[in-house]
Amino acid sequence: MALPGGDMLVRFWGVRGSTPTPQAENLRYGGNTSCVEVRVGDGVYVFDCGTGFRSLGQHLTQEFAGQAVSAHVFVSHFHWDHIQGIPFFRPLFEDPAHRFTFHASARNHSLKNVMEQQMSAPFFPVGVKEMKAQREFFGIESGRVRIDDQVTIEAKWLNHPQGCLGFRIESPEGVLVYATDNEPGDPEFDKNVRALAAGADVLIYDAQYLPDQYEAKKRGWGHSHWREGVNVAMESGAKELVLFHHDPEHDDACIDSVVKEARNFYPAVRAAAEGMEIRVGGNTLAPSTRVEIPL
Repeated sequence: MALPGGDMLVRFWGVRGSTPTPQAENLRYGGNTSCVEVRVGDGVYVFDCGTGFRSLGQHLTQEFAGQAVSAHVFVSHFHWDHIQGIPFFRPLFEDPAHRFTFHASARNHSLKNVMEQQMSAPFFPVGVKEMKAQREFFGIESGRVRIDDQVTIEAKWLNHPQGCLGFRIESPEGVLVYATDNEPGDPEFDKNVRALAAGADVLIYDAQYLPDQYEAKKRGWGHSHWREGVNVAMESGAKELVLFHHDPEHDDACIDSVVKEARNFYPAVRAAAEGMEIRVGGNTLAPSTRVEIPL
């Protein structure tokens, strides 16, 4: 459904990294893996298809109720936690009028082939032939592309095993950056993520590890920490930093403490939570309209 003029709406359906964590101590921030929805006007744009993609599918089925669903879906890379929700996304199976345009790098593998392999024996009992919706697949690499005459997407490579794309979403309503699964320390990739984040209204950034965890045990694993997220936001001029891709071992209390400490360095910080919404309108951020996590 179309949004009021001048708004970009960002919804978080999955915020966890690596593997789902359906545990009581994670209920406030959530345990589903990466999936973020962006609405601009009547356009629906989705970033990653982790287990949160299933919840988004349920929502779209209810919202559109008999009407055709159309969306652009951007997949940053093909690690499990970013594609696990595809076989459980109801609109792909429901109606031939639904249309989904998938965008991902084809540098190593095509998303079409990855989807077919993921849903073949011995991994899954239902194949892609059961999908009724129209599906198109486009390769996307580093660069800029105009989508639907209202949104421009810029992609740049991030520092992650087998590669990962970060995305900058520009519209007259505002600028959002989705840059997950990135390890700091490589000059080229550090420059890429700061270029993506330059002047953004909202920067969604990988903060899987605590800084001391990263230094002690996690170098080379392809992820970042909240302190680097603060560095990127401050150096790029991003207006708000949203910490994302929470580690499976980090419960609600741990993430609360991360946000509290990060705000000592950069006040405009919050952690992504399932159900959280951020509305960007006229380049002015409004508070979350559904879920705000108290500290």
